[in-house]
Amino acid sequence: MTREQSIIGTYTARAPCVTVTLVVKQDHSFVQSVRTYIGETNELKGHWIVDKMAKFVVFRPFLDFSKDSRGRPVELADGPVERLLFETTMGPKNVLCPDSMHQMDFVK
Repeated sequence: MTREQSIIGTYTARAPCVTVTLVVKQDHSFVQSVRTYIGETNELKGHWIVDKMAKFVVFRPFLDFSKDSRGRPVELADGPVERLLFETTMGPKNVLCPDSMHQMDFVK
């Protein structure tokens, strides 16, 4: 799915150690907010585009959770957007929790 209008909205991704909220706005900006299970928070703002050739959404910058559950900024992240019945999903993304690595999907 690459229709921009269908991408706009609020997504949530959860793993045992973190909840991430991603607000994708019509003006091509976004806000990514993180709350860990011990109450730490982090927030990042950026811009997004649709790569119509690859059929991906590209976020610049983006918080990566593969080495830290609070998220560390990386230059970009991309991935497909899928519409299933009443949900729109992006992912999966890996998150490192104290017990092990987990996968989480952003769900709108």
